[in-house]
Formats: sequence, structure tokens, C-alpha cells
Amino acid sequence: MPDRILVIDDDDGLRDSLQLLLAAEGYETVGAEDAGAAMREVERGAFDVILCDVRMPGVDGMELLPQLVQRLPSTAVVMMSAYGTEELALQAIRAGAYDYLAKPFQPAEALFTLRKAREREVLRRSNQLLRREVDRSVPPPTSRRCSSPARAVRARRCWPGPSTPSPRAATPPS
Repeated sequence: MPDRILVIDDDDGLRDSLQLLLAAEGYETVGAEDAGAAMREVERGAFDVILCDVRMPGVDGMELLPQLVQRLPSTAVVMMSAYGTEELALQAIRAGAYDYLAKPFQPAEALFTLRKAREREVLRRSNQLLRREVDRSVPPPTSRRCSSPARAVRARRCWPGPSTPSPRAATPPS
């Protein structure tokens, strides 16, 4: 199944061009001209990546970003702008964007960014699966309780985990 990409941009020409480029590369694309249309599309189904313009009439991309991140936490959101600065790019990433594309960009830049986002998502999902596997294979804690501070220091005896040298083993004999 191809990745689903939502392209949010008020510029019809750029939005249509991006959709054509991405469709030619095998992606399933959906376009939205503003924040309202974007949120309606998000309600209809999940997306693997969202390309979102920063400057749009009404609710701009920076205002929309937290809503997208909250609604679709595992979706990579890539912000795009012709008016951006490094500070705006950093602000977007701090707010939850995966990456930032400065317009005008080459088609290869957009495709490279999408590939990186896809690789990150594959790694994230693999990491989740491995963590679940580890959690299932680690036995539950023993009946000993670790309630006192002295027992907390010896927590390895109460919860099996990777072995670490005890503090006594690190101290040379007198």
C-alpha cells in the first residue's frame, strides 16, 4: 500500500504540482487549500506524511501544526514556506514538525525529505516492536520489595535487568 500524503497549500499551482510529482512517484496524495479542508481530510483518514504551507489565509500553518501533531502523532509533518527564516524553521521543529522545506525547492528535495520521513517512521515502529518484545520477555519482579532507600540502591535484586557492577565491586579492597 503506498504512503498517503496530505498536501496543504493555498497556492493551487504548487499544491497540484506537488500532487502530480508525488503521484508519479507512487504516493497516494490528497490536497487541501486551507486549515479547515486539511482537518476535514484528517478526520476522513490517517496520513503517513503531511506537507503544510506556513502562510495561508485564516489559520496559518504554524497554528495548524499543533493540531496535526496532536491528532496524528505518528505522522511526519513537513512545513514549507517561501518567507521562512532559520528561526521559523527551528520554531516549526520545536512545535513538532519533522522537517522544513524552504520554497522554492527542487522536486528532488521534497522526495528526499519524504524518504527520510518514511525511514524514520519505519525505525520508530521497529523500535516499538522491539520494546514490546523485550517487555514480554522480561520476567515480572520478584516478591522482594524495594521500598527502603537501601533497597533502591540494590534495585537490580528486585527487578531483573542488564547486569551492572555493584558499587562494592568497584571499590578496591583495603
